[in-house]
Amino acid sequence: MPKFNYKLYLTKETIITSLIIFASLGLFIFFPSSDSAQTLTSYLFFLFLIPVGCAKFFLNKNLKDFGFTLKINKEGIFWTIGMLIVSLLAFYILTNYTNFSSSYILPTSILNNFWLFLIYELIFFNMFFIFQEFFFKGFVLFSLREKLGWFSVLISAIIYTGLVFGTDGLALKNIPLIILAITGSVVAYKSNSVVYAYLMGILFFIIANSYFIYYLNNQL
Repeated sequence: MPKFNYKLYLTKETIITSLIIFASLGLFIFFPSSDSAQTLTSYLFFLFLIPVGCAKFFLNKNLKDFGFTLKINKEGIFWTIGMLIVSLLAFYILTNYTNFSSSYILPTSILNNFWLFLIYELIFFNMFFIFQEFFFKGFVLFSLREKLGWFSVLISAIIYTGLVFGTDGLALKNIPLIILAITGSVVAYKSNSVVYAYLMGILFFIIANSYFIYYLNNQL
């Protein structure tokens, strides 16, 4: 039986990357964020600027090395659509066959105003979501992809799940985020682009939240 060669994985690059990941997450978790402006600042600095800057300085890597590129191809489109359908199906089951609807909360101001809903999804929510996607499905996943293959998808999803449950508890409302952590990571891995994963994610939330509002209105 061949021995496990840890030297293939425990390289200088792997160690530096791991330190950047956990340092960024540590700063992100403990940075004070009492309002939206502070929260957005923490997303920008600790999930984007610091990882990118450290990777450039210590590893001589740029955004393209973390999947920040978009090539229109059949595989990218196929996996984006496929995982979007899987994610939406899971959301439908959650909404209709569990107590999820009682814990999933949207701002009341967008429930009956389509334009406010779009502004919320495409601007307010999107500002946070794009940095989150880059860090977990871009920086983390693509840093591990070459050496770990498909395990990078699992590790990326596990780290994100740990962050969500560690900061917000084992709440049912967070399940869509966990679903997207898995399906979005698959899209990023198969398409070789975090942009496809981001586009799939933002489409998911627009469609899923639209359906959820429709569901709530029919319960009245």
